[in-house]
Amino acid sequence: MLSERFSSVNLTRQRALYGSSTDRGSQNIRAELARLQEQTITQKEVNRASDDPTAFAGARKMESLARQYEQYMRSISASRTWSRDTQERLHTLTELFSQASVYGVQGATATLSTEDRETLARHIDTIRLEVTEQLNARSGDEYLFAGNETLAAPPFDANGDPVPADYSRVEGSRTRAIGPGVNLKVNVTGREVHDTGQGYTIIDSLRNLSLALRTPGGDVQTALGEVQTSHKHLIDVGARNGATLNRMDRIEEQLTEANLRVRSRQSDLEDADLLETMTALQKAQTSLEASLKVTASMLRTTLLDYID
Repeated sequence: MLSERFSSVNLTRQRALYGSSTDRGSQNIRAELARLQEQTITQKEVNRASDDPTAFAGARKMESLARQYEQYMRSISASRTWSRDTQERLHTLTELFSQASVYGVQGATATLSTEDRETLARHIDTIRLEVTEQLNARSGDEYLFAGNETLAAPPFDANGDPVPADYSRVEGSRTRAIGPGVNLKVNVTGREVHDTGQGYTIIDSLRNLSLALRTPGGDVQTALGEVQTSHKHLIDVGARNGATLNRMDRIEEQLTEANLRVRSRQSDLEDADLLETMTALQKAQTSLEASLKVTASMLRTTLLDYID
């Protein structure tokens, strides 16, 4: 009887010790299995700071940089659309003044009749109206040459003059952050287009040519010179805007390269090797199955297995 009681107590202790050890082993395997399953789903080896504090902090820093670069690239994309629309309008204005110069050259011919000069003057008047339309052109719902008040009324009146006349509404600059510490003026102001800087505007030069053609003995040659100066002025403005577009392209290329680098570094810090993860997952599943079989076998053991 004493022997049986001793064997029973001993068996109970062994089962308790072995069962506790087996349970802890199974729990550890389950925890590892859950971790590997999470890595498989997220495709990340580091999902939280507790996984690897240093790698997690480094990955978050890279992620923050990448988001900044991507925001700059979005700003460039929007600004490029604006500048390209501006360039298209400047090109149209340049073409209009090129045509006005041709009419002016024809009008400077001394043999032209009054009627012919009137016809040329009407052509110049039509060009002036088209120039006014271009000065009030839009990009989407916003006026291109309206400074910062792009959603207000047209910046130029029906005669092609700024509203108000002192350019105060059309001088504002649209400045955008397009890179770390890089702020770029992305618009061409109404004054930059309209005012030649020679004491007259591009609209004035067309008015003067039209008037000279209609006036007997009018100084068509001088008026033509103003139109040609306006033409050159618009070419220069277009060149400056083109340089702005080129700068955007260069900075965007740099940002794209920098973004690829930081995203790659972020991946190195936190992404899982899927092949290794899947292999480890298989091993963990196999270990868990083996552990469960041992536990089941142990639980089937009876007191008789310990009695000779």
